[in-house]
Amino acid sequence: MEVTDIGEARNGQRESTTALMDIENSQSEWLFVYGTLKASFGNYRAIESEVISKHSSRTQGILVNLGPFPAMIPGEGWVEGKLLKVHSNVIKITDQIEGYRGKKEASLYHREMVTCHLDDGTCVDAWTYFYAKPGQLEDRPRCEVGELDRLPLFRWPVKGELTEPEF
Repeated sequence: MEVTDIGEARNGQRESTTALMDIENSQSEWLFVYGTLKASFGNYRAIESEVISKHSSRTQGILVNLGPFPAMIPGEGWVEGKLLKVHSNVIKITDQIEGYRGKKEASLYHREMVTCHLDDGTCVDAWTYFYAKPGQLEDRPRCEVGELDRLPLFRWPVKGELTEPEF
């Protein structure tokens, strides 16, 4: 799809389509999701109408199985998930869903910027949610499903526990 010019520049030339892309980017955010915010799970319904695009990706971390939902904690490994381009207002919605209160101590999850790796080699910085008290999860099972680049690979749900249709 071709983007049309959006106005006249001072010297009579049309502004570049980059200006339109800058406007879109200022009104959208990248969000990495790995659990119940993925398309086939219940919390996705709260943001579905605000999703612009979806991409398979991964970021560094460890995924812990808490039963009905996972928790990501810092560590050596790859977490598989979906990279969503969303309208900016979605971040307030997901903050509420994830129990993010602005301070790590008062939150269930806290929001951080991470680097996401797409299958084509592209890297994108995106918001995601880490469990706020990772020390409490030391004895919980990990969602390890294999290995990638000599590091553990994590995905939720682990095969056989729940079914996750692709979107």
